[in-house]
Amino acid sequence: MHTLRCIGKITPLAYRIVCINSRVSAKRTVVFWSQQNVHAGGGTRSVSSAPNNENEVGNLASQLDMDSNKSGTAFYVGPFSSLALRLKRVSLTTCFVGTFGLPAALFIKHGSAVPMGGQLAVAGTAAFAAVGSTLLLSYCFNPYVHKLEYVDPETGAPVDNNAISEKDKTALHIRATTRTLLSTELQTVFDPVNDVTVASSVRPFCNFVAAGVPMYCHPEILSEQRLLKVISAKSNRSHA
Repeated sequence: MHTLRCIGKITPLAYRIVCINSRVSAKRTVVFWSQQNVHAGGGTRSVSSAPNNENEVGNLASQLDMDSNKSGTAFYVGPFSSLALRLKRVSLTTCFVGTFGLPAALFIKHGSAVPMGGQLAVAGTAAFAAVGSTLLLSYCFNPYVHKLEYVDPETGAPVDNNAISEKDKTALHIRATTRTLLSTELQTVFDPVNDVTVASSVRPFCNFVAAGVPMYCHPEILSEQRLLKVISAKSNRSHA
């Protein structure tokens, strides 16, 4: 009995020690990667001090993820690009499992016990829920812009954002990268002056339309003034 009491006291203590070690390991991992030279737009940034709490660890990890996705030609990178792509892939997986996996498992396990009408009802309900949620998620996240970059209007070649002046940008087109229903890249090249219109107020998660494609950018981190004017026009029309 004395031994059992000792084990009962030691177990919570060991659990707390494991949790503390896990947090310390996570902090050290992020700091280790952050100490490496992070190249973003030609600059170099290093972090030498450890974060003070878990929130700082999360913020630092998010910033490192954004910096690693940036290239010399991109002047805008969606801060939730990896999250949106992950949600799409998870939704596609659950759609496949709900449409084919669940009916197959039901048929294999209860093929003779469940009437065919019941099996069809369960399979139809599962498929409707799985496909419907995937289509709804795709409808909301398809306009999300993962990356914007300047391209030459004649050749279509990307132009280094750090090698051009604000005056030269006015003669360039913009290439936007979004994701399709199957999570593949969809690149749309458009003239920010002639091909961009104000988005409809009834379309969710969309603040402008470029070359007929609905898109969404975070205006608080967008530096392209021609797109900001269109986004502001939609905002003013929504509040009117």
